[in-house]
Amino acid sequence: MPRPVSAEGLRYRVDPRTWTEIRRLVVAEWDSRCAVCRTSLMTHTEIGKGVRLFVFSVWRFDNAASVANLDALVPLCPACHPVASYRGWPRTPDDVDQVIAHLIRVNRVTDAQARSLIEDARDIYRDRCQRLWTVDLGPWPNLVDAVGGRWLPGRAPAAPDGSDLLPKRSLPREHVSANAC
Repeated sequence: MPRPVSAEGLRYRVDPRTWTEIRRLVVAEWDSRCAVCRTSLMTHTEIGKGVRLFVFSVWRFDNAASVANLDALVPLCPACHPVASYRGWPRTPDDVDQVIAHLIRVNRVTDAQARSLIEDARDIYRDRCQRLWTVDLGPWPNLVDAVGGRWLPGRAPAAPDGSDLLPKRSLPREHVSANAC
């Protein structure tokens, strides 16, 4: 996600209690499984070490209009999350190897294809960081209202449109995989 959009996501617009409740609902909606590799939190090898699923924002970018649309909130395991949020991370060669190995396993691509995907993602990221984006949270503010959440001062979006509380939960697995890992 480009820097100009990252601070505009839902997580950074609501108070911590509200985000915790949203996170709980999203993880429950996905049966405590990673949206990409379908790993269950209960079967993850690091369970008991404080490992939990991350809630990741899936954005759709309209480059022509410079609009970033929040399409989904999905849970990602500790292995998929760094692949999905690759920006400047990982910082060490071992981290790079872990990200590439996971990308290869989940998407069934070769090492060369995985490295090409990462380079393509870096190019897109660099381009998107040069733009000013309008952020559209779509129907997600309804979820904040439904959990009795609080917006941080000056961070509330325009009035919600009355859509479903957990919009687009059932994104096709291919859509999530292609965009996340």
